[in-house]
Amino acid sequence: MKSFVLFLVLCCCSFYSCNRFNRHPDSCMENPDKEQLLIFVGEKIEVTEMEQDHESDIPYLKFKARYKVLDIVCGDYDGNEITFIGYDHYGMPAFSDYKNCILYVHKDRDTFYHESYLYDALYKTKSGEWASPCAPSNFAFADPTVQKMIPRPVDFAEEVSFDVKGGSRNWLKEHYPNPYYEIRNKRAIAKYGNYVEEVVEFKKRGVLKARGYYGKTADNKIKIQDVTLADIKQVDESQMLQKNKSEIVKAAYRFFDFLRRRDSAAVRQMSFDSVFCSICEEPTRRDYENNLETFDSFYVSINKYLTFSQLELEIKNKVFEVSARKIEPAKENSLIRNTGIEVVYSIDFTVIENFDGYRSEQKHRFEFVKMNGVYKFYGMRTEENGGKYVRDF
Repeated sequence: MKSFVLFLVLCCCSFYSCNRFNRHPDSCMENPDKEQLLIFVGEKIEVTEMEQDHESDIPYLKFKARYKVLDIVCGDYDGNEITFIGYDHYGMPAFSDYKNCILYVHKDRDTFYHESYLYDALYKTKSGEWASPCAPSNFAFADPTVQKMIPRPVDFAEEVSFDVKGGSRNWLKEHYPNPYYEIRNKRAIAKYGNYVEEVVEFKKRGVLKARGYYGKTADNKIKIQDVTLADIKQVDESQMLQKNKSEIVKAAYRFFDFLRRRDSAAVRQMSFDSVFCSICEEPTRRDYENNLETFDSFYVSINKYLTFSQLELEIKNKVFEVSARKIEPAKENSLIRNTGIEVVYSIDFTVIENFDGYRSEQKHRFEFVKMNGVYKFYGMRTEENGGKYVRDF
């Protein structure tokens, strides 16, 4: 009898253990009108480049990733392996550098697609759990929606460290701050981090909410409109500009005021979670790529770029032009496709930059779209209007 009871206990423990590490919830509890979301802990098998579907002015690399599924955090998936497609304008996706990650994908028909730029590197702790080393960008901003994941001391099973050779004191303070990292022998050693459930909950309150998966409100709800040919009217962007010019300028300068005051919560609320960014690569430069970037990348870059720049003076002095253009669906942020948005408005500043004797006139465009009666920041693009070489005396 005792042996039978012991057998039952062992069976129950075994069942609990399997259920603990191989959960298969029906849903991530995302908004019902969004794609099916799957969040899982994966181990890399391979990530390979694919041929692009079509030509695009936005330089994305298309890739296919194959991963072992170690644990389902939320979503419904029964396989031991998963293959998904993704796009990344930097080249091969950053998560491919790591053996294990939390990965975020959504299902469209029979294919899984990576949620652009979303991943969290994972390492085992001495207690056998997965944890992600502290990422300063997760709590560095004043935005109260991203301050709620507090790093905690984590005892990793093996040293988790990163090469910081050549990093300045300020750079180390920004990217690997004390006490979350210990700098030793030109490496930053992770001492703090967060466990899987904390990281995913943070993403739900932040970027996944911004992308419409969670917490939809009247302000950020995107309405998909079905139209017939009879409903389509020719858009005259010049008339739209004339009609909305004063409120566009007012919205833009509210946005600039938030930037000036470093109010990241307000800037984030006025922005999409991915925006076009000309200065996220290596400002100041002659050639700008105008790539689609995460909001956080834009916010960090614009704060660095505006300091002591001519652009900041032009913004303060309100020396600008206002323009408008029709959207080009194949070239736009996917967040505004099929939403009824027809015009992109921009506040344009012209500045002069010098590059080793080359004097360049550049136009910085801060773009906005009107969605559900509210203006949202769409991106910053820069183009060169012309330049010439000049002698320095």
